Amino acid sequence: MKRARIMLSVAAACVMLSGCTLPGENAKQSSEDDNVYYTTVPNETIAVNEVVNYSWALKPSFDCDNIITPDGSLFDPNNIKSKAYMYVSIVCQEGKFGFVDLNGSMVVYPEYSNYHILPTGEMALSNKDEEGNISVCTLDDYLRKQETVTSEDKFFKYYWNDADKKIYVENETGEARLYTGSDTVVVCKANATQSEEGVFYISNIDKSAYALADQDGLMTDFEYEDYYAPTFYSTSETCIALKKDGQWGYSDESGNMVLDFKFNPVASAYSNNEANSDETIHPFLYSEGYVAVANEKGFGYYTKDGSVLIPTGTFRQARPIHNNRAWVNVDGLWGIIKLDDAAEIKIPKITTTTTTTAATVSYYTTSSTAAPTTTPPPSTTPAPETTVAPVPETTPEVTEAPVPVTEDTTPAPVETTPPQDAPAEQKVQQ
Repeated sequence: MKRARIMLSVAAACVMLSGCTLPGENAKQSSEDDNVYYTTVPNETIAVNEVVNYSWALKPSFDCDNIITPDGSLFDPNNIKSKAYMYVSIVCQEGKFGFVDLNGSMVVYPEYSNYHILPTGEMALSNKDEEGNISVCTLDDYLRKQETVTSEDKFFKYYWNDADKKIYVENETGEARLYTGSDTVVVCKANATQSEEGVFYISNIDKSAYALADQDGLMTDFEYEDYYAPTFYSTSETCIALKKDGQWGYSDESGNMVLDFKFNPVASAYSNNEANSDETIHPFLYSEGYVAVANEKGFGYYTKDGSVLIPTGTFRQARPIHNNRAWVNVDGLWGIIKLDDAAEIKIPKITTTTTTTAATVSYYTTSSTAAPTTTPPPSTTPAPETTVAPVPETTPEVTEAPVPVTEDTTPAPVETTPPQDAPAEQKVQQ
């Protein structure tokens, strides 16, 4: 029963997003955000003596409206259900969403109207038919299509109560408690009032300015116009994005500015269709120690010590790094870069035949140079029903043959145990 309720909750959330502006549409139609989506600065403007800390895993050849990659800061490390996001991004084409892997191969063709990135690491696509039925698509650790979602979207908000100089944290039910965590959080001013039952409730919320705070009190003045912070991960891993004088910068957990206020928000740095608006637009947070940033020149990458990894203006678009790889856009086409010394990775690949109902899992490396396409193959006679989990539509073959698994005919799924210790206190995005 609980599983059914969760499924309905996620499906309902996806349906509510269906009327919102889609990122692919915004990328093509909005002139106001041209400096965010596609700049006109040619690659030749980059200084010749700049160090190029990357190579091409897939040269720009992938033609689609948008690639959406989560930075992972909104995931709950204690409740990860799938790490498919480490190998797969959401692809948008003509207002529809699908999945594409780090080799540029389609896992699920763009056929879904909505998407939602969940705290469990799952990326959910959904459709609603004429009868009101909702189909939700996620991927398991073998990158196979799944029709169920088992997660709960939790969030927490933090407030500074001037009366007692304390931080209060409010959960999704509207109840609040005294904050006792050790992490740095972002707060705005509000009143915390205790009821006769002993429960605190928040009122008179002032969102005109934000500050950093911890258990010892305020770390900064209320000088920031907006913020974007991790929901669950520690700020020591992802930093906090702060907005001041219309520009974004990054602060570490001690309140020190790692990157100054000189960056633009990124219209694709959100977790669902609904967030594509001026009220919620924000930059990416750090992923694997690097952050994709944008300014008037274009996109590039910085490290956590504030150093330039790849200069801004190198790309028209850039997405968060996973497995030392990232999707980037050059001259309107998408490709995949890999950082220097990045090891090859093996991506699960599902194959089926017309003579058997068995689904075979194998692995292939990320060294294809073929120019992929988002156009689905022509419709054919439906394949026979299988007795295993649903599999993705037929994907274009890469130029390199799949590498068979030799040690074990049943490969283990992607490891879902988070590599780092869980933070002492869960954190809030907004």
